[in-house]
Amino acid sequence: MQKWEAKEKVRLMVKASKMYYLDGLNQVEISKRLRKSRSQISRLLAAAKAKGYVQIYIRDPFAKEHALEEALVEAFNLQEAIVTHVGEESSSVSDVAFAQTAAQWLADIWQDHDVVGVMAGKTLHFVGKYLSVANKKNLQFVPLVGGWGKDGVYWDANSNTRIFGEKTQAKIWQLNAPAFVNSKETKERLLAEQDILEVFTWAKQCSIALVGIGQVSEEATIVKTGYMSKDDIRQVQQRGAVANICTVFLDRLGQAIDAPFTSQIIGLNADDLQKIPYVIAIARGLDKVAAISSTLKGKWIDVLITDQQTAEAILSTIKS
Repeated sequence: MQKWEAKEKVRLMVKASKMYYLDGLNQVEISKRLRKSRSQISRLLAAAKAKGYVQIYIRDPFAKEHALEEALVEAFNLQEAIVTHVGEESSSVSDVAFAQTAAQWLADIWQDHDVVGVMAGKTLHFVGKYLSVANKKNLQFVPLVGGWGKDGVYWDANSNTRIFGEKTQAKIWQLNAPAFVNSKETKERLLAEQDILEVFTWAKQCSIALVGIGQVSEEATIVKTGYMSKDDIRQVQQRGAVANICTVFLDRLGQAIDAPFTSQIIGLNADDLQKIPYVIAIARGLDKVAAISSTLKGKWIDVLITDQQTAEAILSTIKS
């Protein structure tokens, strides 16, 4: 190529790039102005970037959070991670900020005809308060487990399902059975009831599951509510359990623990949970790092929504 030809090509690259990036013209408009084909304009723009005549700089006020998201996705083969900076871990302000971030993200993913399974948990209940109307056709919410505790709690799976449905103005299902019964035979009898069986069938057909991640200790919410006894927790601890997701207990590598009382739980089991196409976990807190890490290692979830402190602590466990 002659020197003057090379110079003219650079001039065209820069001119087309200015029109595209600064003036906001599309490639069709540029091709008309420069009397070049659209494919020629496309090649000019690509060459301008490759040769350094165009350098794109994005000012990212969330650079740290985005870096953590990318690191989590890469480390655990997630479909997506959402990390938010919420300040002090235990403050009510941070709780609100985290719930609002999760609610806004969820508002953008609902699709027509989605059946969304909802687990128990205070975090999920709090997120539900900040949801907005979904405006989706035939969106449904269904509990993934029975009720918690004989007195009931405001954040059991039925309550969470109700608040998600009310806020989004979607259809809801309610599972009128306890999560934990005294025998396998009792569970089988309850699941034979038509109303309970129908809801349970919908739960197994979810396109999305919204779950929390629980730690395994005597201080865990599942013990304090009376859902499980301290003896029950000690049994799974002795088997190596560090995490609880839905009705499944996991060891530190994310493998499911064979808990002796599993046959007494009315809710989705490990096989059911793994068949759901899109499982979203919403969890934060330094006291839950081991539990969240276990769940990630076992590849039980597709999306993690957490805060910056928790994300940093999870990633540090990989390096140590």
